[in-house]
Amino acid sequence: MFELPPFLSVNNPVVVTIIILCFLGVVIFIIYKYFYLPLQKKQQRTKNNYIKLNREISEILLDKDPNPVLRLSSSGEIIRLNEAAKFVMNKKGDIKRDILDKISQSEYTVKDIIHKDIEIKEIISFNGQTFDVEIKGFGKINALQIYMHDITENYENEKKLNEYRQKVQLLTKQIEISIEKEKDRISKELHDSICQELLLIKLNLKSVKDNNGKISQEMINHIEQTIDLSRNLAYRLKPFELDDVNLIDFIYDLCERITTPANIEYEFIHNKDLPDLSYDLIINLIRIIQEVLNNILKYSNAEKFVIDLLCRNEKVNLLISDNGKGFIVDTLPDGRYNSKGMGLINIQERVKNFGGNLDIDSSPGNGVTIIIEIPILGHKND
Repeated sequence: MFELPPFLSVNNPVVVTIIILCFLGVVIFIIYKYFYLPLQKKQQRTKNNYIKLNREISEILLDKDPNPVLRLSSSGEIIRLNEAAKFVMNKKGDIKRDILDKISQSEYTVKDIIHKDIEIKEIISFNGQTFDVEIKGFGKINALQIYMHDITENYENEKKLNEYRQKVQLLTKQIEISIEKEKDRISKELHDSICQELLLIKLNLKSVKDNNGKISQEMINHIEQTIDLSRNLAYRLKPFELDDVNLIDFIYDLCERITTPANIEYEFIHNKDLPDLSYDLIINLIRIIQEVLNNILKYSNAEKFVIDLLCRNEKVNLLISDNGKGFIVDTLPDGRYNSKGMGLINIQERVKNFGGNLDIDSSPGNGVTIIIEIPILGHKND
């Protein structure tokens, strides 16, 4: 009988070890080939399907996005764009060039943004529209994705807000200047008129002793003149007390005061009885009328002006017109009237603060007509 050599005997530990290792190798091979590899392939297919589905969803979302979305290659060529982007691209100009120009002005190149997955933001104005542009790099697809959000309305509102801020700053500065001028004027008037009159009264009082204690007519005249000067100064500081004088009386008094020295005619039309308007609204109307009449005296060379003040349908309707030289009416895009002077700016702000409307009709040689309408609702005395 054939016998194995002693070193191949199953009693040899080395042989046993080799047999076990071979068996384990076969088992591992079977597991790897028939179990692990199929499972790995299945997982890879699932992953690929997920990536494919995710891309398809991204493409659908890109197409449905109401904002323009563009995809550029590393060379700057357009790979894909949605309908909103096509609409923008069809307009005059080259939005792609503007975007690439913005990138070139940054510290990155197109390839840097793509390969390093960098994200940058820019503001781009194009054909009257303003866009907040997000530029994102995607190294996995070797492309640049550009998301454009139309912020034209917000951008324009911000510009208007800045303009209003500048107007307010200018108005505040002008008010401060006007206050300082008024302080200076009052100081000079006190010094040059009332103080001088009081000094003369003081000198006359000293002479009373030499006149048997009788007050001279000259002294009485100085006293009366000082009282008149004080009244005029007080009137300029505060036109009237509302408890004593109504709006109609004030306007008549104002017209008489300015037309007499200026040799200009006027006509005042009004309701017989006005509603019980609030203090703030009355003061506002007075300041508007004063401003308009001041402009008429300064610039119009008019021979006559007309004030028409009527209250109807819960609104105050104020019309002031003159037959002066007129001017060219200039309006801004937002409907406000353009003016270099503070007078018209003050009038517009006063009307706006009370929720009213202002309309100016004028042309060279045809005078000026200013129409103001302010709601009474909320501006009545309780």
